[in-house]
Amino acid sequence: MEITEDLVAQAEELVLSGQYARGRALLDDHLGAHPDDARAWHRLAGALVGLGRSRDAVSAADRSISLNPDDPVAYRMRAIARLTLKDRARPHGDARPAAARDRGDAETLALLTWGVLMTDRVPDARHHARAPRRRFHGLFGGRRP
Repeated sequence: MEITEDLVAQAEELVLSGQYARGRALLDDHLGAHPDDARAWHRLAGALVGLGRSRDAVSAADRSISLNPDDPVAYRMRAIARLTLKDRARPHGDARPAAARDRGDAETLALLTWGVLMTDRVPDARHHARAPRRRFHGLFGGRRP
């Protein structure tokens, strides 16, 4: 198992360095031998997004989620893939379960915020974003310190 985990880690490094095709090739080989590796599937989703194959990335993330529904990274990868497809409402739907599983992940929180802004709740988001400013002006009577 250590060798296969090293392969997935190597593929991840390739993808993170922008070598999407090489990372994908390693992941394709690995998944041919280990089709139930949820981590490899969500790593493949990342490589596919980098290659501009977002629909395939959604499918890879779907497979990862079906194998391990508790993995926040798989939901985040599906949200990113859907965002690149300009599917405005659905990234928010994927970011929510990712955030519920990993509340401290900055990427997931950014996707969640983006999803709120891009759905029909934009006025609500603006209202909440302006709340600190309204409070500031209430404290200082509209004057800047």
